[in-house]
Amino acid sequence: MTRWRVGKSALALMILGVVATGCNGADTNGNTAATTSTSGPATTSTVGGDEMGLITTTAAAIEALPLALTPSQPEGPYYPVEKLDDQDSDLTAVVGLDGAPAGSVLLLRGQLLRSDGTPVAGGTIDIWQTDTRGIYLHPGDPKTADRDRFFQFSGVAVTDGEGAWSFRTIDPGYYEPRPRHIHVKVRVDGEAVLITQIYFSDDPETAGIDELLVAGVASGTDDQGRAVLVAEHRIVLP
Repeated sequence: MTRWRVGKSALALMILGVVATGCNGADTNGNTAATTSTSGPATTSTVGGDEMGLITTTAAAIEALPLALTPSQPEGPYYPVEKLDDQDSDLTAVVGLDGAPAGSVLLLRGQLLRSDGTPVAGGTIDIWQTDTRGIYLHPGDPKTADRDRFFQFSGVAVTDGEGAWSFRTIDPGYYEPRPRHIHVKVRVDGEAVLITQIYFSDDPETAGIDELLVAGVASGTDDQGRAVLVAEHRIVLP
């Protein structure tokens, strides 16, 4: 499981820009380094000597940076009042029903971490969402009677020793006027420590959403070779 570092790429570019700027003008051998512009892509020249040592040092410093905490989000009005008896991590199969929900299958997976990068083992990831038509299983949703009966709507996963968690679900539908999203409640040692939401990079409606809440989405295959969407997301606790 990949252990992401928030802002590493951006910080690396900033630091390399500083290094390049510091090299402008003549060096100790009288050679002139390339000029870095602040209004466009940096131009670079061969870096060596002390500059290479600085880059190596700063790369280590970047790796040691704390992870940015996952922002909290409102629980919303539709946390399940009555959950289906089937509350596993596969929302595409409901016990007792022989059928599959409509919509694109989505493998949603990630890692639960502390801000120092330590994995959180044994944490509970509790999710709930709409079906592909944007309907919740909730008495407050006026369309709930028309929901997809083959969809589970909510589920639970427990993180492993590396903090990894995963769900098999479907790409949620739009619940106007909101972007597509999945609600998340995180529990550690039985205590709710974070309520948040996950949005998706392939949804143009996510413009303006904090990027820490946006999962990267790509096409992929499941363990049986079937075409699915795959979304990767991390959740970071204090």
